[in-house]
Amino acid sequence: MMTHRMLIGFTAVAWALLFAMSGTMTHGAEQPTTHGSGRFLIPKAVASFDNHMLEIRLNQDDPRIADKAADLVERLEIKPFAHMQGTDTNQPFVIGEKGTLDGQMGYYLTDFVHRKAIGAKLPDKNA
Repeated sequence: MMTHRMLIGFTAVAWALLFAMSGTMTHGAEQPTTHGSGRFLIPKAVASFDNHMLEIRLNQDDPRIADKAADLVERLEIKPFAHMQGTDTNQPFVIGEKGTLDGQMGYYLTDFVHRKAIGAKLPDKNA
């Protein structure tokens, strides 16, 4: 069994968002999958918000081809998504259960917190 761990931290719109992913892939299985689990953490110092959407995308790219956009393996939406200042928000997730792992490809996650303003619509999930 081989375990892959990565930790990515970034700041967006004055929010200190921390994303951590820990996944396990069993290479003895017939078809290894892109399955991974992790957590999306918003620290307690961040201002409160509600009625947002958390979007996590698992992408696959071919490092041998520079001009090709990444392919979407799976897109996960968590809504409504909210945070209360003074407590950490820790959102666990599982992604990529149905994808097949290709050893020649690269994989990465992107994550977004979308807000919904008065009269605005959340992004189309088919976009």
